Amino acid sequence: MRAAFTIPPVQNNFSQLHLLVEAGAENISFVFFTKNPLQIAGLMIFNMDKNLAPMQIAAEVDSEISNQPILMEEFASCTIVSNFKESLLVPAKYFDENISGDMLHLMYGESTATPFKDSINQGSIFNIYRIEDIIKDVLKEYYSGSAVFHSTSLQLQKPVTQLPTLTCMVYHNAVKVILYHNEKIQVVKYFTYNIALDVAYHLLNICKQHHVSNEEVSLSLCGMIDEGSNLYTELYKYFLHISFDNMPVEIIGNEQLLQYPLHFFSHLTYMASCVS
Repeated sequence: MRAAFTIPPVQNNFSQLHLLVEAGAENISFVFFTKNPLQIAGLMIFNMDKNLAPMQIAAEVDSEISNQPILMEEFASCTIVSNFKESLLVPAKYFDENISGDMLHLMYGESTATPFKDSINQGSIFNIYRIEDIIKDVLKEYYSGSAVFHSTSLQLQKPVTQLPTLTCMVYHNAVKVILYHNEKIQVVKYFTYNIALDVAYHLLNICKQHHVSNEEVSLSLCGMIDEGSNLYTELYKYFLHISFDNMPVEIIGNEQLLQYPLHFFSHLTYMASCVS
């Protein structure tokens, strides 16, 4: 595991800070923040190697947390957010908690992982998902009593625009894509990639499958991408309306964060706002 960003909080009174931990197959991120008002006090992101098995991910997470004293402080609260791809959006009329595990098995293969569920859009949709027990147990060992959500459940709380919108979150070796069309969620997908053209292909394919023009859709980017990157250059060939999803400057409580493009972290800080 390698540190991508290490921006610790300036203040030392950790009992007044809240912690959001986003764990996925590509990286693990920690957001330190205050509530009422929301202020982002610090942030740490660690990238993992590709294609690690659950046991390896758990070992990496355990090692990183145990070697970072700041991550073992006593916080006012902690929220664990799963960013693993094993999740499934189910309309309420088709949701049955008794078979949610079977639905995940059918979609992603057999697993002994315990299924979770989140309610979205005032109960009109359920997000069922799973976290491998070996990874969940490591996180719960350090952050017992934490609330658990899936990242998609929080990210879908954003207001829906009338225009078709394609949101692309860029992680280490992977992207997560959310398409809104006709004021409804159309698709949430994860893709790993090797070159920038892979990402362009996946985005264009999503547009084609859902009858959305790539020349008309609004493409919103966040995460590890900037205007000088190969990925941005490739996407600019096919999409006319590209913007970065920046977080509001007023919620930044750490001047070190201002040294970086704010869309690098907006997908994380938005989730912190959802649980604050």
